[in-house]
Amino acid sequence: MKPVKELFKQFNSSKWEAKLSAADQIAELKSNEGNQFLIDKLKSDNASDRNAAALGMRETRNQIFLEPILNRIKNLGNQENIGTLIYSIQNFDCSSILLELICLHVNGEEEIKMGTSTILTEQTFLISELEKERINKKLRKDGVNLDELGIEYHIE
Repeated sequence: MKPVKELFKQFNSSKWEAKLSAADQIAELKSNEGNQFLIDKLKSDNASDRNAAALGMRETRNQIFLEPILNRIKNLGNQENIGTLIYSIQNFDCSSILLELICLHVNGEEEIKMGTSTILTEQTFLISELEKERINKKLRKDGVNLDELGIEYHIE
């Protein structure tokens, strides 16, 4: 594997394959410096940088990346250009963000609906009774309840 500084330089390449390869290798390092580099790239206005960083994070299945990716999704808003970010969280345990996923699913564009649908149907969510009440309260505004969405969940 290349030294971390060389990978940072490679990430800044204009070639997608080189950028994505660098992101994957940086994520594999599991170093604080590499993790912070990828998290910083999530904040980029450049969709290519943002997406490569998120995809590198995805492969690690490291839960520390879930919150930064979710924060970037929230920051960008419910737009079509967050589809790769939604895809990148599919490998994570998303129980802690069930309400956010449901809101994105109910209110999102088609690409967002598809990505969130995959997460919502392939994962089993562990939630509290209080969380279930919060979700249903929010969903009532859209005329839906949690049990109608076909999401598998267990009360902890």
